[in-house]
Amino acid sequence: MSSKLCLPLIGCSLFLVSILNVVVVCRHISLATVSLSNQNEDYTFSITLKTSDSNSNKIDDSKILDEDLSSLEVSAGNSNLRSSHRVDAKKEDKSDGEEKFGKKNEKTEAKGNNNIAVTIKADDSGIENIAATRKAGESGTSIQSINKNGGKDKGKPITKDGIETKEIVKTINDVRVDEIVKRKNSTDIINSKNSTFVRHDNVVIATKIHGAHQWSLLVQSMCLLHYAYNNKVSYDIVVFATEPVPEEEIKSLQKMISPTKFRLVVDNKGLQNEIASLTPAKHEAFLKMCNVSDTSNLTWFSKCSGNRLAYNWQAEFRAVHLWNHPSIWQYKTMVWLDTDGFATKPWENDPVDYFIKNDGVIMFDHFPQAQSKYWLQKRVYKAFNATICKLELSKETGNLEPTLGPEDRCQERGIPNIHGFFHITNLDFYRSPVVSNGLATILDNCFLCREPDDQLAVTAPAAILAPERSWEMRSKGFHLDVFHNFMLDGIDQAKPAGFIKYWEQKGRHTHPAAAAVCKVTDGG
Repeated sequence: MSSKLCLPLIGCSLFLVSILNVVVVCRHISLATVSLSNQNEDYTFSITLKTSDSNSNKIDDSKILDEDLSSLEVSAGNSNLRSSHRVDAKKEDKSDGEEKFGKKNEKTEAKGNNNIAVTIKADDSGIENIAATRKAGESGTSIQSINKNGGKDKGKPITKDGIETKEIVKTINDVRVDEIVKRKNSTDIINSKNSTFVRHDNVVIATKIHGAHQWSLLVQSMCLLHYAYNNKVSYDIVVFATEPVPEEEIKSLQKMISPTKFRLVVDNKGLQNEIASLTPAKHEAFLKMCNVSDTSNLTWFSKCSGNRLAYNWQAEFRAVHLWNHPSIWQYKTMVWLDTDGFATKPWENDPVDYFIKNDGVIMFDHFPQAQSKYWLQKRVYKAFNATICKLELSKETGNLEPTLGPEDRCQERGIPNIHGFFHITNLDFYRSPVVSNGLATILDNCFLCREPDDQLAVTAPAAILAPERSWEMRSKGFHLDVFHNFMLDGIDQAKPAGFIKYWEQKGRHTHPAAAAVCKVTDGG
């Protein structure tokens, strides 16, 4: 099975295909089709070059020099691969303005006459890494990385703050994820003012609680959201719980928000069963974190390294287990709202409609919210082949703007995070093999650790793979005033600060339909 990409080649450019660096020097050659295929234990890149110049004029084949076709060099872009392998190619014949050439190597010969075939040898770890990328290609997902080049310095990577900038392009089902959003609000497929309350297929609203002691908080949050938004579109609701909740409580909430479908899903096998199923490496790391030799007395409310295990589980669940959970597998778009996030007014426009029609990856209520620890940069690089040296929000378009670095840069810097309390996510993106495998790599051998958490999990892949499709809500015209931790949308200080007082003085007036039905008894 092969994954194909079409790339413009002008002058002398550096291209990173999959996890390998392919340097192609190609005078007069403007188009290359690159395919990756498996040849026994080695991997072959086939490149087809058409002979036309930048003005689409056919090039006299006498001007295509042998050295142009032979100057293809492959070097390792991953420490698991051998450092370099030089390849020579030669012209074989021509037909219809297209030079056709092939290269015989140790194990494979290009099939047909129109390819340069390059075989890369790798050690066991390298083969495993390439195979993971190839498997993603088989399911319609691939990665391509390109150094940004242009202007007088064509052929040299652009740098920002002395750091080499890379554009890492993600494709899902052969569609580049960065192609939809290189435009301003005025040229979006729809803008926020035109977003309508139309029910889309395969959308779910999700949240998480620990158990029955947080039930009143959940009921309050879901009731306020229902009358602010979901009564217009009636999206299914899935609530994940660490421990079961009495059936009568579930039925009562279902009745309140009817006809919306509601499910509560217990998201684990029980703490002791989860511990028993750990790999030896994870089990050893867990014992060390909790400073115990016997875990039999631990409960969800035990503390390890100063943090309650129940809280750490919700962070881990949301970071890596949520995306491929069978209870939401049928959905393609998820609205996540923490149970202590409260709608304070009816929504005037529909962020989900905007998000789907503009093909977003994530749309968040607030950025940035704190930073992940600097030592996670190494794992982020291992996961996505880049460090995040800087991450900002575009003042012009409202999307993430990253400055990415190579492995040896920015290891001392923390990573600004998307605030995890309220966001809309593209589940196909976050459950894709590239992202799922990357998030598992960031988690590493952690079990119930405080970090890495869900905020880094939504931030890192979006910032590296699809920043132009990662938007702040207010920047796109959605001023929803969702209350959370004494703030509105994570941006404005709520006055008064506590939610019960805020509701009494303001919320019940700005949200009258909810005030007539919802019991507001929890301050969050």
